[in-house]
Amino acid sequence: MPAQTLTGKVALVTGSTSGTGRATALAFAREGASVVVLNGRDAGAGERVRADLAAQVPGTAFHFLRADMNRLEDIAGLFARVGELGGGLDIFVHSGYGTSGVAGGALPDLFEAMMPEKSAAAITGIFLSLVHCCHFAVPMLKARGGGAIIGVISDAAKVPTPGEAVHGGALAGSGMFLRGLAREMGRYQIRVNAVCPSLIRDTRNYEHVMEGGFARQLFQKIEKRATLGLPGPDDLANLISFLAGPLAAHITGQMVSINGGISGA
Repeated sequence: MPAQTLTGKVALVTGSTSGTGRATALAFAREGASVVVLNGRDAGAGERVRADLAAQVPGTAFHFLRADMNRLEDIAGLFARVGELGGGLDIFVHSGYGTSGVAGGALPDLFEAMMPEKSAAAITGIFLSLVHCCHFAVPMLKARGGGAIIGVISDAAKVPTPGEAVHGGALAGSGMFLRGLAREMGRYQIRVNAVCPSLIRDTRNYEHVMEGGFARQLFQKIEKRATLGLPGPDDLANLISFLAGPLAAHITGQMVSINGGISGA
């Protein structure tokens, strides 16, 4: 059996009561993480997921902490509690946006159809939630002598797409923020990378965008270009686990696409 790559590590994964976040938390545990902190806004769902993962990997201490990524005070409290539970932090994964549904809480739509309040929610939920989380994660990772930050963003950060002008702009900002942060954090042995899917099968977001309207038309066309098939949550989790561990010791400042061949970006 291959050696575990994350033995003894403390990890926080936001948005981890379903989909990619949940799969990532499980992958970290299977790689030997000693403490994995789950996060979401639904305490009932969080406790059910925590109990399920703990039963699958009893050697890892799983904790669920409720926090709303729209609220700076919630984020500050989340990281403070992680420090208490884990004695520090080695890995931070931002996979939960500040608003529900597709990135930023609003389905993709043509710019003229997006009201300013929806645009503001998308920018806050996608970009500011990441920046705010990293504000608290960085000093904790520095205190440990290094670590990893991984942001789950989207290929919309790199490939302009009709209906995603606002989302893509916020996601591109997230990507550039992570790349800039990587340049600053290298001296502290903190690696910072982004994972960029397009569509992820077997997730609530996939079901949401395929319900109908403009988003369904847009993503049905995109899905047809995935010659290798769409990745699922476990595929994303495998990539994130790799980037979090020692096998990726010399990888930082990258935006890694995982899209089944939808684009070459």
